[in-house]
Formats: sequence, structure tokens, C-alpha cells
Amino acid sequence: MTDVDDVERDRVEVLEDRIGALEERLALLERGGKSPGAGSTDSTGSGADSPGLRADTAATSAAVSESAWILTESARRYPGMDAVHFAGTAQLPEGPVAWQWGRPTAELLGRDFADAGERLAALSHPVRLALVQAVLAGTSTSADLTALPGMGTSGQVYHHLHQLAATGWLQSPRRGHWRVPADRVVPLLVIIMAATD
Repeated sequence: MTDVDDVERDRVEVLEDRIGALEERLALLERGGKSPGAGSTDSTGSGADSPGLRADTAATSAAVSESAWILTESARRYPGMDAVHFAGTAQLPEGPVAWQWGRPTAELLGRDFADAGERLAALSHPVRLALVQAVLAGTSTSADLTALPGMGTSGQVYHHLHQLAATGWLQSPRRGHWRVPADRVVPLLVIIMAATD
């Protein structure tokens, strides 16, 4: 099988997944925003996986309220104002993390996007992403991180770890040990989700 066939098969799988998600959303809309079962959420588990859902007509606004609960809460908290939010929970080897964040869209658009360059650049290297992923998965010592396949020399690993720490993606609670700060876990996972979905 050629690489072209693999790419085509991947594209078909992505399209099939997207069609399936659209069919689920349509079914939710046809049920008037009510999911099967009393008090249950939609088939995505939380209603959070409904990107791009719009309230274009009065008939769909009830379904949007149910399936786009973050947007409904945003409208309640920021009446008449656009806002951007993200939130999440994660069960990590060192314990659970729960975090949420939101800001008015105008505030975000007023920021200098270039200020994010250094922090985003720190994540732009494949080895750094692998290191952060390994730390989230429970590999926390410099020695264990250096021993992972494909990480390079110990000097290179230390350079990457210190770059991640300098930009706030990692911290070292004690010598030779690393963790992702609790307030960076969900933002990091949101970046990964946005870049891979």
C-alpha cells in the first residue's frame, strides 16, 4: 500500500467521523435538545464537543442551549459581550487537576499576539512536546526522561527541559524532578486539542 493510499484512507476516516458527529448533532436538534435518558448529557458525554454549532433560528436555540452549555453560561456571565472560554479536568499520576478560564473577546483581540511567541515556540519542538507528554503521563525525573527513546543526548534533554521551564510549561519542584504546573495542564491540553482536531 502506498503512502497516498494511507493518506486517502485517513481522509475518509476523518470524513466518516465528521459525518457521524453531524448525524449525532442533527439527532439532538430533532429531539429538541433533549438527550436520551433523564438528566443525561448528549452523546459526546458533556456537550462540550459541539464546535461551530450556531443558533441561526429560534427553533435551534433550545438545542444550542442544551448542547452548547458553555456558550449559554458565557452569555449569562457576559451579557451582550463576546467571550472566549476553556475548561477541563484531568486525572494525572500526581493527582487531579480542574481548571477554567475565560476573557472577553475584545480584551483578547486587544493583546499583542506576539507576546505569546516565546511560550508557543517552546512547544514547537517535537522533543519538547514528547517531554511534556511524558511528564503528564508520570515520567518525572530527568534520568527517566533522558532514557526515553528519541530524546537525544542528556545535554539536549536538559536544554529542552530548561526551555520548557523558562516559559512556564514545566517546573522543577526539586532537583531532577519535573511537573507541569497545575494551572498549565488544561491550557496545554487545549492547545494540543486545537492543533490535532
